[in-house]
Amino acid sequence: MKIYCYSHPHFSFEIFSSNLESRRHRYTQTLQKRNEEIPLCNVKINTQNQTLEKPIFFENTCYDFEFMFNESVKKVQINHKLQAINDAFRFNSRLNLLIGTLDTGNNLGWFHLPLSYELEDGSHHKFEFAFEVLPSKMDLHSDLPNMYKDIDDHYPLWRFNLAEKTEQSHEDSSGRVDFSLLWLAQFQRLQKDFAQALKIIASSPHNRLQAFRKYQKADKIKGKLPERTAMKIRNEMKNGLWHKHYAITEKHLSVDTPENRFVKMTVARSAQILAKFTRSLRKENEKTLRLSNAFFERLGEWQKPLRLFQQQPFMLQVGNFQGLHKESLVLQQRPGYQRVFQIWQELKHYLEIFERNNAEISQKSIAEIYEVWCFLALRRCLLRLGFHENRRKNASLKMDNDFSLAIQDGIREAFHFEKDGVQICLAHEPKFSKKEKNQGIRAFVTSQKPDIFLEIIFPNQQRYIWLFDAKYRIKTWQPKDENDDIEHIDYVPDDAINQMHRYRDALIFLDEKQLTPKSRPVFGAFALYPVFFDQQVEKNPYQNAIEEVGIGAFALLPTENGDYWLSEFLREKLHLEKIHDSLWLHPEARIADHGMQQTRYTNLVFIIGLGEKRSTDYYAQVEQGKLSWYHTPVSTFELKYPDYLASEIRFLALAYQGEIHRLYPVKSIKKLPRSQITFEQAGGENKSSENYYLFELAKPLRLEEPITGVPSLDTQGKGFRNTMKLTTLEKLDNVKCFTELVLE
Repeated sequence: MKIYCYSHPHFSFEIFSSNLESRRHRYTQTLQKRNEEIPLCNVKINTQNQTLEKPIFFENTCYDFEFMFNESVKKVQINHKLQAINDAFRFNSRLNLLIGTLDTGNNLGWFHLPLSYELEDGSHHKFEFAFEVLPSKMDLHSDLPNMYKDIDDHYPLWRFNLAEKTEQSHEDSSGRVDFSLLWLAQFQRLQKDFAQALKIIASSPHNRLQAFRKYQKADKIKGKLPERTAMKIRNEMKNGLWHKHYAITEKHLSVDTPENRFVKMTVARSAQILAKFTRSLRKENEKTLRLSNAFFERLGEWQKPLRLFQQQPFMLQVGNFQGLHKESLVLQQRPGYQRVFQIWQELKHYLEIFERNNAEISQKSIAEIYEVWCFLALRRCLLRLGFHENRRKNASLKMDNDFSLAIQDGIREAFHFEKDGVQICLAHEPKFSKKEKNQGIRAFVTSQKPDIFLEIIFPNQQRYIWLFDAKYRIKTWQPKDENDDIEHIDYVPDDAINQMHRYRDALIFLDEKQLTPKSRPVFGAFALYPVFFDQQVEKNPYQNAIEEVGIGAFALLPTENGDYWLSEFLREKLHLEKIHDSLWLHPEARIADHGMQQTRYTNLVFIIGLGEKRSTDYYAQVEQGKLSWYHTPVSTFELKYPDYLASEIRFLALAYQGEIHRLYPVKSIKKLPRSQITFEQAGGENKSSENYYLFELAKPLRLEEPITGVPSLDTQGKGFRNTMKLTTLEKLDNVKCFTELVLE
């Protein structure tokens, strides 16, 4: 359907797109959920704003463009920096029609479409149409600047790129860094003024009287001399010193002034940078063919005024710039010089100037930006949880051949944190392969490169790993047999969840010193995606999957509480008082292979208080250490622990009258209705159908010293939760009080 049209004296211009309503609906829905008004949207016709009735340009959307010319034209072409954009348009000379299809992809910001053509009378014309590409999942003018700030704080200038489909202004940049791409962006904005100023200077260069000293014989000296010098010459000639030379000072006009030296320096430096750009980019473009001829022609046009100025005859008399020893009124006030001085200050301090100018430059795709921001968001979460960053070094960036910066990724460049002996490693895009051994973790079949790697190492060297992948996508389609409410709830695409399953299965920890050298170290894998939820009120749609199987996703945005789900997940998992073994108590860690039992503990001890509603004979058995059976409701156990842990209990410690004297080895544990437990086994009768655990006990082990301080049950026999603890035999050594017992 047609979404836009424009009439020009030489042509009519139309844009078509399909499925636009769904994009607009999602964009509107995103802003409404955040109680934000839909801002006015504009396009630019030759830099002049034109307001649209409603937003029509969105990310990951295809648009068809048609330019229908009113008369015969030739040399019709699009002159974008990217050759791929130019190649997307074709001109039909028979129909006088220029058509093209553009996919915005994951590119946000202003998309410039420069058009050039020649009419039959030989006149050349230019036209530029620009539109702002909006995201449907977040707020372009709020979320994106916040992401930029977080990234710029740690990876300055990484987000900038030489050429992408879209461009953005730099109101959010700060600091002074000599970065060529940003210098080029400023030079592009200022180059016309620069050329005009140089033209003015060349027509009337500044000059001034300057004193020059030379040495001459007395008979060659002309003009009036200072009295002292004249007297000295007369005396020395009387004494016969005819051949002596004398220092004479003369004054004449010269263009070798500090101001001209300054201008010479600015021109030379600018020409040098542009030449470096051109050489390097042409060499790189021979491999990629990414940049268009129009882009290189533009670079050449910028250099012409500089070369012409350097060839001016008077420039041969101008020396090298040695600095300005004082303020120059010429540079501050004289036409031409004043503008060159201003331009150079802007070029020199361009990052500060971006706050009040409209320089534009391409940036990396939003998918790349979101991924790095997610990585830094995880770092920020760990710091908020009280972990201290150590072994930190300056951000490692390297410059690629196209002058953009790349992050040095992998385990070697990771962030490292520590708290209470627990060490955490947070890495961006580590690579695991068959050949490379990365801290013992390998991929045996195909290489794996998760976006974010989070590893926890305990003092005993036990390690747990979570993996995260940033997905700048949401689910827009689902099979008929699924029932996700994608119209009202945002999910990640199914392939993103499948990727998490693959990560968890593909990475293997290899320790050849162990009898069982291979194990799966990945504790969970999660996608991160940019959608808005009121996370303190709404439930994560993946919460159940995260809790049960350790696979799922977290919504993550730079909004207030936009990382609440992720932060709470880490807070729960990294609670240091119980962090070690408690991680193995969670359901996602307990999934064993079919037909096998997942056993973490070989000497697990269950402590619980003994109730008072048993038979006299039952209590006599307790006191004599002859107890053979113990039962407790499944619901009581589940007050504190998941059901599956009951199967791992190897010892039972019954607290009677606030003390523990014996440990009973557990021969078997059954789950059965209370009505099936006999009077002898239970010390009482109960016909309830409620499920109970029935422990069969062997002969007990007597403790050298009893453990005291076990909380008492209340008068109604309630309070079992306070008496329950899981620990290990090792933890019982030298423990005298109930409160000292912990499961790490």
